[in-house]
Amino acid sequence: MHGWNIITENKLQLGQGGTYVKMHIISEQLGGPAVNTNLTPAPSWTNRKFYEKVEAPAIRALNHGDLIWYDVSVSYGHRVANKKFIDSLSAKYGAYEYDGTSSSWKKKTTNLAIYNAKIPAPRISQTIININREIDKNEIHRALKVSKSLAEKIINYRNQQKAINPSFKYKALNFEATINTLFAPRNILRTNINEAITQGRVHF
Repeated sequence: MHGWNIITENKLQLGQGGTYVKMHIISEQLGGPAVNTNLTPAPSWTNRKFYEKVEAPAIRALNHGDLIWYDVSVSYGHRVANKKFIDSLSAKYGAYEYDGTSSSWKKKTTNLAIYNAKIPAPRISQTIININREIDKNEIHRALKVSKSLAEKIINYRNQQKAINPSFKYKALNFEATINTLFAPRNILRTNINEAITQGRVHF
């Protein structure tokens, strides 16, 4: 599930000091499977309100034998640690009615229940930087988990190269190799830099 690793790494999930849960976009009781494509990290209060306002009434109607339509849309406008997170949710359901003229069931446009929510971005503790723009060695030190002296060398080398070639940029593909070749033994930095890139603490 997209972004759940960021939630667990920062202990934001329910039961670990946070409020985040794996929310079904379409409820299992309405046909939505518990698979990554139908799950998204969301605050527990969003999940609860979603259930109370739309899911529960729709489930009751379905169990009563009513023929219903059900619509859910989400947008992923938040970007945290290089992962997309949900920023809004809209859900509604309604009924079908039989049209004797056309001998078919037609969707009634009246909503029987509706829920709209704006969802805040998760607050994480890790530092996120753009390695090609960051000028504070302390931020690079925290994001890459390297010494401050090495962080300063990373900034200085970038500035020197940009003075020669204004379009110079560190690239994710060879960043680790560049830093290790220039400044440090490979076995010291490999883990820290790979981890920082994988976890989205460093952007390029």
